[in-house]
Amino acid sequence: MSRLGKKEGTRIFVVGPPGSQSKEIATALSEHFLFDKISLGEILTSESNKDTELSSTIKKTLNDYRMVSDAVAIEAVKGKIPHGTEIESSYVIEGFPKNKVQSLQLQKLGIIPDKFILLNVDDEVALDHIKISLKKYGSTAEGEELEKAAQESLDEYKMNIKGVRESYEGFYYEIDMTDAVL
Repeated sequence: MSRLGKKEGTRIFVVGPPGSQSKEIATALSEHFLFDKISLGEILTSESNKDTELSSTIKKTLNDYRMVSDAVAIEAVKGKIPHGTEIESSYVIEGFPKNKVQSLQLQKLGIIPDKFILLNVDDEVALDHIKISLKKYGSTAEGEELEKAAQESLDEYKMNIKGVRESYEGFYYEIDMTDAVL
């Protein structure tokens, strides 16, 4: 694709629920094609380690295994996407967009994927991964409280991914990763 005679790079988006191996798939694609990788999760984790007001907000969101605000997510990713008409950079974005607002904001910025890969897993796989992640990020929830927190996180993902599907209708590829092993 080109704009005004300048060649553009390739843009691949990889999104999926917890346990879908989206990070592994995005990393494999970026390494295979020698593309840059932009991971919302990695950006947020890095930002959460800083000593700022924003970092404490991000830490709380990560500890609860919830989505950060759209404004935070958009700014985090936008700051990592190569800009400028001279740049012919190709990249893989992992874990973004997560909802319709983010999808539309990317489109408004002129960031349209060449390929959009939507990974899927069974709810059981996603819930198991969420519970492990909640513990990893320091949650003290146990038993029924842990089950409820995991289910709320999965429900949030499912509700929001509908908007992403609508934004890229007929433009994305769905892959079932339930039985996939990397």
